[in-house]
Amino acid sequence: MLNKNMVLNFFIISNYPDQEAVLAEVRKIKNHILFDADKIAKEINNPKGTNMVVLGAASKYLGIDIEKLEAAVRSNFARKGDAIIDANIAALRAGREVADKM
Repeated sequence: MLNKNMVLNFFIISNYPDQEAVLAEVRKIKNHILFDADKIAKEINNPKGTNMVVLGAASKYLGIDIEKLEAAVRSNFARKGDAIIDANIAALRAGREVADKM
């Protein structure tokens, strides 16, 4: 599983391969899953939620119940308030929705 819109930091890793070259290699893998998690996170108004989108999508293939992940988000983000909890749960669900459609 790969976030299609990877952010490559050329200042830190000067010899990092071209993004299209990386994507071409990923596409060679039989059971690859490629989607734009950044775009999905932005569409749900949570641009910082990219990792939650990926986690939600991965949960289907890792055999982790989405409800357990939501409970973990509630527990881990409780001190940050309901808005942060809700945003992260929305990102999880958006990622899972992508996986369910594949």
